[in-house]
Amino acid sequence: MKHGRKLFLLALTGVMLLSLSISALAVDAYSDMTGSEWYAEAANQLREQGIMTGVGGNRFDANGTFTRAQLAQVLYNMAGKPAVNGEDSFTDTEPDAWYADAILWASQNRIVDGIGGGLYGTEKSTTQEQLVTMLWRDAGRPSAAAGASGASSWAAEAVQWARNSRLIQDNTNYTFAPTAAATRAQIAVLVARYMESKNAASEQPQAKTDTGVFDLESGSVLLNSGHTMPILGIGTYALSDSQAENSVYWALKAGFRLIDTARIYGNESGVGRGIQRAINEGIVTREDIFVTTKMWTSDFGNGAAAINASLNRLGLDYIDLMILHHSQPSNDVQAYQAMEKAVEEGKLRSIGLSNYYEPADFDRLVNATTIKPALLQNETQPYHQSKTMKEHIAQYGTVMESWFPLGGRGNTQTLFNDSTISAIASAHGKSSAQVIIRWHLQAGNICIPGSSNEQHIIEDHDVWDFALSADEMAQLTALDKNQRFANY
Repeated sequence: MKHGRKLFLLALTGVMLLSLSISALAVDAYSDMTGSEWYAEAANQLREQGIMTGVGGNRFDANGTFTRAQLAQVLYNMAGKPAVNGEDSFTDTEPDAWYADAILWASQNRIVDGIGGGLYGTEKSTTQEQLVTMLWRDAGRPSAAAGASGASSWAAEAVQWARNSRLIQDNTNYTFAPTAAATRAQIAVLVARYMESKNAASEQPQAKTDTGVFDLESGSVLLNSGHTMPILGIGTYALSDSQAENSVYWALKAGFRLIDTARIYGNESGVGRGIQRAINEGIVTREDIFVTTKMWTSDFGNGAAAINASLNRLGLDYIDLMILHHSQPSNDVQAYQAMEKAVEEGKLRSIGLSNYYEPADFDRLVNATTIKPALLQNETQPYHQSKTMKEHIAQYGTVMESWFPLGGRGNTQTLFNDSTISAIASAHGKSSAQVIIRWHLQAGNICIPGSSNEQHIIEDHDVWDFALSADEMAQLTALDKNQRFANY
């Protein structure tokens, strides 16, 4: 009995000592923290979860800075260290380095960018706006109207998102300074807050926000860039500068929120004036509108200048979507990379392609670039339904947008007078144009009919109060002849 009692007491003592040591570790995991510091809870939490550790010697080093490689590793740890394959494109990273998988994963998921010149900047300190931008990208780049923040243009939306999400909370302990180096304490607190917000969001019922799924109730689609795009808009092809101004203004009054133009149309300035008229009259705000323009082939050699020129002509601080106007294998990759850079800088929100009609041609560019095209704009109409390309681009989360959705000038009557289309229109008490537009939306094509006639513009938007039946959709799908009306 005495022997048993001794063993029991020894065991009890061991349990108590173990309990005390665990408790002490939880309260004061680092020798240079008392546990009462404003960052202590976050630092201990991240350490316990294996996401962010100390600097050695059981020290946290709260005022120390964090390299860009270390931050990539923290984000990779937070994601659970998923398996990666391939190589990153940076010239200053080592394939066998401790950070290699983290930077590869982060670059493949468009969470990190380089610092220019093909460099990642592994040993450079992380600025506070870089930290916030990486968290924003990890969150899926949610939209946030950029406010005055002192941040760089490419980080402004991310900073506003962080403030809206309460990741940034200026107080006596921490005042956000966008371009200053982030301390380890600041990084720990923001990362811990971000993880807490992600966990809270995952516990809430989620609305359906599948990329590429057309929501006919809201009239929008979520692009693979993380931005939401209206699925019905107005095109401005062949409109003069003054016609474009009026048509855009009328379209916004009628309820359109998507506007499509291009440098080669010669009417970007008119489009910009039409937008400003509607804003000045309180019809819309800039954030309500989704503006698309296109880079012309002769500008591919200097894409950065072309992007700035379009911004100036439109009178906008950013463009929602810019696309390359045509395939041009000699230098379209170079032009697309300029658009990728403009996304980093906040000048463009989403990027895409137009007039790529062969899967191999589309893949040629995709395989040579980083950001997957959000959209492909090709001639698509009932007689040419782009089935092959739509099926192919779906693997990238890329959606189809139709130009010449009604057949284009000189060909509209061919479609309007088609017996199938006109019979369905008669059954619904709608015009052939309205039936074709509704077919596009239900078939999963972003549709941009163009007109310089205000009544036609109003009619083109009036397609939300009826729906085509499955049988009617099948009849219209059967019209496909793989017949284009244009040859460019």
